[in-house]
Amino acid sequence: MSTTHTISNNPGITPYTVLGRKPTVDTSHSQKNLGLILLNRGARYLRNDTFERLQKYGWTEIISIESCRPSYDLEELSQRYPGLRFLVFQDQPKSIGEQINIAMRESLSTHAMVLWSYIQPLPMSSRFIQEIWESRAVCTAPVIRNTRGEVLPTICIPASFNNHMKPVYLTPSGENTCSLYPFDYLGIYNKKEFQALGGFALDIPNPYWQKMDFGLRSFLWGNAISLHQGFRVQAEEDFQPEDTTPDDDYLTFYLRNIAVEFDKDHGHVPLHAFWEFYRNSGSGIIQAVKQFQKARAWVKHHSFRFTGEARRLVELWEEEGFNGF
Repeated sequence: MSTTHTISNNPGITPYTVLGRKPTVDTSHSQKNLGLILLNRGARYLRNDTFERLQKYGWTEIISIESCRPSYDLEELSQRYPGLRFLVFQDQPKSIGEQINIAMRESLSTHAMVLWSYIQPLPMSSRFIQEIWESRAVCTAPVIRNTRGEVLPTICIPASFNNHMKPVYLTPSGENTCSLYPFDYLGIYNKKEFQALGGFALDIPNPYWQKMDFGLRSFLWGNAISLHQGFRVQAEEDFQPEDTTPDDDYLTFYLRNIAVEFDKDHGHVPLHAFWEFYRNSGSGIIQAVKQFQKARAWVKHHSFRFTGEARRLVELWEEEGFNGF
C-alpha cells in the first residue's frame, strides 16, 4: 500500500494526508484526460456501491475528499479500486473551495469533474468530451435534475437593478450558454485555467460568495463558465437553499470585483469608491478603511489580469448574451 503524506507549509492551508496509489497517467502536453473529485455531504452512502458505480465511467483517477474523521475502510477501498485516492484533512477545512483547490493540485488529470457523492453523472457523448478538450472555459457546468426529475434553474446571469448588479436565475432551455458561477461547485474544470485563475479564494469561505467571486473573476479576467446541454447529472437528494445574505465575505467579493473599474489595459479600485462602500458596509470607519485598502492592494497586484469591469459585463449580457470582452 503506497501512502503519500503531505503537509502543506503554507500558512492558512489546512494540513492533509493522501491515501492510495497514484494512477499511471500520460502527462504529455497533447494528452487530455478526465479525473473525478468527489465531495462528500449529507447521508453516508454505501461507499463500496458508490465507487463500484463510479468506476464504470473510466475516470483517469478518483479523488474522494474525506472529513477530518475518516472512515476506517479507506485503505481497503483504495486497494480494491485502481486510481482511487482519499484526501483526508487533519483539521476541519476552511471551505469547500479549499478542498477543491487542494484536490486539483493533487490531481494528475488535465480536467476534473467535481461532484457531490449524491449526484449521479449521466452518460456523456464522445462529441461532448471532444468539445471539453477544445474549450478554454475554466469550468463547464451541467444541467441538473432534482429528485423529482425537474431541471433546476442553475443558469445565473447578471442584471442591473437600480444601478446595482443582481443575479437572476434561469432554467436551461436547450442551448449552451454562459453562467456567472457553477451551481454548488458542480462542473468539469480545466486544471490549467483553474490554476491560472488562482482557484477559489481561501479568504472568502462563505460558499455562495466564494462561488460568485470565482465566477465573476473568471469573466473579468478573460475566461468563462459555460453550461453545456451535453453534460447532465441527476441528484439523489434535494439541494439545500443557498444563504445569499451579505456578510464580510460579500464585502471582499464586492471590492475585488464590483468596485473595479477598467482603464485601458488594467483594473483598479478608485479612491472615490470608498464612500459608497463605507455607507453600505455597516462597519466602523477604521475597519472599513482597512478592508478597502486590503482589497485595493489585491486588485492592484492583479491589475493587468483584468480585461473588463462588472458594469460592462452586465451591459453586454443584457444586450446580446455574453461572449467575452
